[in-house]
Amino acid sequence: MSTPEDEPGPRRLALYLLTPIAVAVAVIAGTLAALAGRGSDAPTAAAPLALASVSTDIAGHYQAAADLADVYREVPCYCGCEEFLDHRDLYDCFVRADGQGWEAHAAGCGVCIAESTLVRDLTDAGTPADDIPAAVIDRFGTTPTTAPPT
Repeated sequence: MSTPEDEPGPRRLALYLLTPIAVAVAVIAGTLAALAGRGSDAPTAAAPLALASVSTDIAGHYQAAADLADVYREVPCYCGCEEFLDHRDLYDCFVRADGQGWEAHAAGCGVCIAESTLVRDLTDAGTPADDIPAAVIDRFGTTPTTAPPT
Protein backbone atom coordinates (compact mmCIF):
# COMPACT_ATOMS: atom_id res chain seq x y z
CA MET A 1 0.00 0.00 0.00
CA SER A 2 1.34 3.43 -0.84
CA THR A 3 1.75 6.15 1.69
CA PRO A 4 1.31 9.87 1.06
CA GLU A 5 5.11 10.18 1.03
CA ASP A 6 5.34 7.75 -1.95
CA GLU A 7 2.83 9.66 -4.07
CA PRO A 8 4.23 12.29 -6.40
CA GLY A 9 3.62 15.88 -5.41
CA PRO A 10 2.16 18.47 -7.79
CA ARG A 11 5.60 19.53 -9.04
CA ARG A 12 6.70 15.99 -9.74
CA LEU A 13 3.37 15.24 -11.43
CA ALA A 14 3.78 18.33 -13.62
CA LEU A 15 7.30 17.17 -14.53
CA TYR A 16 6.01 13.72 -15.50
CA LEU A 17 3.33 15.24 -17.71
CA LEU A 18 5.23 18.13 -19.27
CA THR A 19 8.48 16.34 -20.13
CA PRO A 20 6.97 14.02 -22.80
CA ILE A 21 4.98 16.93 -24.22
CA ALA A 22 8.11 19.11 -24.46
CA VAL A 23 10.03 16.28 -26.15
CA ALA A 24 7.21 15.72 -28.66
CA VAL A 25 7.04 19.44 -29.49
CA ALA A 26 10.83 19.55 -30.00
CA VAL A 27 10.76 16.51 -32.30
CA ILE A 28 7.89 17.93 -34.35
CA ALA A 29 9.56 21.35 -34.63
CA GLY A 30 12.85 19.78 -35.71
CA THR A 31 11.12 17.62 -38.30
CA LEU A 32 9.20 20.54 -39.73
CA ALA A 33 12.34 22.68 -39.90
CA ALA A 34 14.23 19.93 -41.71
CA LEU A 35 11.38 19.39 -44.16
CA ALA A 36 11.27 23.11 -44.85
CA GLY A 37 15.01 23.08 -45.57
CA ARG A 38 15.82 25.25 -42.58
CA GLY A 39 17.49 22.50 -40.59
CA SER A 40 21.26 22.71 -40.39
CA ASP A 41 21.67 19.19 -41.72
CA ALA A 42 18.92 19.26 -44.36
CA PRO A 43 20.08 17.64 -47.62
CA THR A 44 20.63 20.06 -50.48
CA ALA A 45 20.55 17.61 -53.39
CA ALA A 46 20.18 13.94 -54.15
CA ALA A 47 23.37 11.95 -54.44
CA PRO A 48 24.56 11.09 -57.95
CA LEU A 49 23.32 7.79 -59.33
CA ALA A 50 25.77 4.89 -59.26
CA LEU A 51 25.44 3.04 -62.57
CA ALA A 52 26.30 -0.20 -60.78
CA SER A 53 22.95 0.14 -58.99
CA VAL A 54 20.88 -0.07 -62.20
CA SER A 55 20.42 -2.73 -64.87
CA THR A 56 22.89 -2.93 -67.74
CA ASP A 57 20.12 -1.77 -70.09
CA ILE A 58 19.49 1.40 -68.06
CA ALA A 59 23.24 1.97 -67.64
CA GLY A 60 23.52 1.77 -71.44
CA HIS A 61 21.13 4.70 -71.78
CA TYR A 62 23.31 6.75 -69.44
CA GLN A 63 26.41 5.88 -71.44
CA ALA A 64 24.60 6.80 -74.67
CA ALA A 65 23.68 10.19 -73.20
CA ALA A 66 27.36 10.81 -72.49
CA ASP A 67 28.52 9.50 -75.87
CA LEU A 68 25.82 11.38 -77.83
CA ALA A 69 25.73 14.49 -75.65
CA ASP A 70 25.32 16.86 -78.60
CA VAL A 71 22.20 14.98 -79.77
CA TYR A 72 20.68 14.52 -76.29
CA ARG A 73 21.11 18.26 -75.64
CA GLU A 74 18.92 19.02 -78.68
CA VAL A 75 16.11 16.63 -77.73
CA PRO A 76 13.35 17.99 -75.49
CA CYS A 77 12.17 15.77 -72.67
CA TYR A 78 8.46 15.04 -72.53
CA CYS A 79 8.01 13.76 -68.97
CA GLY A 80 7.53 17.22 -67.45
CA CYS A 81 10.86 17.26 -65.60
CA GLU A 82 11.54 20.79 -66.81
CA GLU A 83 8.81 21.86 -64.41
CA PHE A 84 9.96 20.09 -61.25
CA LEU A 85 13.68 19.43 -61.87
CA ASP A 86 14.60 22.39 -64.10
CA HIS A 87 15.83 20.08 -66.85
CA ARG A 88 16.38 21.80 -70.18
CA ASP A 89 16.66 18.73 -72.41
CA LEU A 90 17.00 14.94 -72.45
CA TYR A 91 20.70 15.20 -71.60
CA ASP A 92 19.83 16.80 -68.25
CA CYS A 93 17.70 13.75 -67.39
CA PHE A 94 20.81 11.57 -67.48
CA VAL A 95 23.74 13.84 -66.55
CA ARG A 96 23.77 16.09 -63.49
CA ALA A 97 23.89 19.80 -64.26
CA ASP A 98 26.66 20.28 -61.68
CA GLY A 99 28.89 17.85 -63.57
CA GLN A 100 29.11 15.62 -60.51
CA GLY A 101 27.96 12.33 -62.03
CA TRP A 102 24.71 10.84 -63.24
CA GLU A 103 21.23 12.27 -62.64
CA ALA A 104 19.05 9.63 -60.96
CA HIS A 105 15.81 10.85 -62.57
CA ALA A 106 16.02 8.97 -65.89
CA ALA A 107 16.61 5.58 -64.26
CA GLY A 108 13.04 5.59 -62.99
CA CYS A 109 11.33 7.48 -65.81
CA GLY A 110 9.74 5.47 -68.61
CA VAL A 111 9.38 8.53 -70.82
CA CYS A 112 13.08 9.42 -70.60
CA ILE A 113 14.09 5.83 -71.33
CA ALA A 114 11.66 5.63 -74.27
CA GLU A 115 13.08 8.83 -75.74
CA SER A 116 16.63 7.58 -75.21
CA THR A 117 15.72 4.30 -76.90
CA LEU A 118 14.45 6.21 -79.92
CA VAL A 119 17.59 8.38 -80.04
CA ARG A 120 19.80 5.29 -79.84
CA ASP A 121 17.79 3.39 -82.46
CA LEU A 122 17.87 6.33 -84.87
CA THR A 123 21.61 6.76 -84.32
CA ASP A 124 22.23 3.05 -84.89
CA ALA A 125 20.16 3.24 -88.09
CA GLY A 126 22.41 6.00 -89.40
CA THR A 127 19.95 8.89 -89.04
CA PRO A 128 21.85 12.19 -89.22
CA ALA A 129 22.20 13.77 -85.77
CA ASP A 130 20.48 16.95 -86.97
CA ASP A 131 17.34 14.95 -87.90
CA ILE A 132 16.98 13.11 -84.58
CA PRO A 133 15.38 15.90 -82.48
CA ALA A 134 12.62 16.37 -85.09
CA ALA A 135 12.00 12.61 -85.18
CA VAL A 136 11.61 12.53 -81.38
CA ILE A 137 9.22 15.49 -81.51
CA ASP A 138 7.20 13.75 -84.25
CA ARG A 139 6.95 10.62 -82.11
CA PHE A 140 6.24 12.24 -78.72
CA GLY A 141 4.30 15.33 -79.75
CA THR A 142 4.63 18.73 -78.14
CA THR A 143 3.04 18.14 -74.72
CA PRO A 144 4.64 16.51 -71.67
CA THR A 145 3.29 13.06 -70.88
CA THR A 146 3.54 10.58 -68.04
CA ALA A 147 3.69 7.57 -70.35
CA PRO A 148 5.63 6.97 -73.55
CA PRO A 149 3.54 6.76 -76.74
CA THR A 150 2.63 3.27 -77.87
